[in-house]
Amino acid sequence: MKNHNPAKKYDMTYKEGNTTVNIVAPPRMTEEEIEKVLEDFHKAGWMIVKSLRAKGIEI
Repeated sequence: MKNHNPAKKYDMTYKEGNTTVNIVAPPRMTEEEIEKVLEDFHKAGWMIVKSLRAKGIEI
């Protein structure tokens, strides 16, 4: 994992009563990596749309 700091366990922690929520931020990404992730999400979304339309479901 890039930019992983083993000494840093969580980026943020919230506590409310008996509940603790630990937040772990994603690693830093280059612009190219971000664009690739967005492209993959976009492709997956269109695959879902096409699949639903093929079943006769309009969205």
